Amino acid sequence: MSIDEAYLPLLIKRIVAMRTSPRSDDRGSAPEASSPRQDDASVVSANVLTFGEVDGFLTRYLSLPASGQDPNLPYPGLGYAARIETETIGLVIFFLYASVIQDENLCFLFGAVDPSHRRRGVGARLATEAISAARRAVARPVFLVTLPERDPEPAAALLSRLQFEEIDRQIHFERKLRGADRNSDATGFDVRVYGGGDSSLDTVIMDLHRRAYRNRQGTPDLTINLLAQRLASHCQYVLLYAGERLIGYSSLWPDRDDCFADCIAVDRRYWRSGASDALASAVLRTASELGCAKISADATSSDRPACNMLVRHGLRQVKVTRRFRLGPPAGA
Repeated sequence: MSIDEAYLPLLIKRIVAMRTSPRSDDRGSAPEASSPRQDDASVVSANVLTFGEVDGFLTRYLSLPASGQDPNLPYPGLGYAARIETETIGLVIFFLYASVIQDENLCFLFGAVDPSHRRRGVGARLATEAISAARRAVARPVFLVTLPERDPEPAAALLSRLQFEEIDRQIHFERKLRGADRNSDATGFDVRVYGGGDSSLDTVIMDLHRRAYRNRQGTPDLTINLLAQRLASHCQYVLLYAGERLIGYSSLWPDRDDCFADCIAVDRRYWRSGASDALASAVLRTASELGCAKISADATSSDRPACNMLVRHGLRQVKVTRRFRLGPPAGA
């Protein structure tokens, strides 16, 4: 794929960083809405594009990170492009994951349309093609789109017409990594940083992930393949132990001088034991040791304990994003 599936946390982070003041050239993570008029564009598989073309479009309109692949190689990922002759005017890519919810698969959609070709049906055509393709590829896909809170209404309106519903708001936090964390007490716990290589430990981490995020909407399962991809992509796992029992973990994504904490998960049996604060302190310390000057993390607006914990450790709210969901058709 143009952007490795392991990098989904970084894609979400880039959406958070996008401009949100409504202007005619605003970007969004969903294709723009369209009127009944049709554009003279053909919709084709993104496989006709090169890595360079896909990277260039997504960097320009979504501020997504480049793949680092040879720009002349064909793009092998899932997605659709709208083209007029040799010009790409719209693009949707998507990533498929198993879900922590049994018998459910997740499809994360990212896309944009060139501003000069919006409101001509391009976004709707691309989104419809992507949804149909995902439904052919896996059973019971659930589609997820993230929008900046103040994204221009046409993007949200398109999702509404496609039967998406808004499921929650994600609060995004950050702090500079200067000085000691005032909540750094990890008494009774042991912290270890893991970069892979232990298959038995991999299994324990995956099991902990499933228990910590049981039935959480929009959460990918941590499969052996996904864990391997993440570890190979320089993701660092901060592990928290009580004795020899693994009770918590966080995955860190260093990105230049910034570090994104994809999750801070603790075994439910150790909630209210101080384990979450101990793990959060370890995450801040590890990010600093990795040379990062800033750390960011997010939490669902309804998860007040997680939001309060981040605030206790000096992170401040910087932005809110909206998550939209489209479930399987009735009877599927």
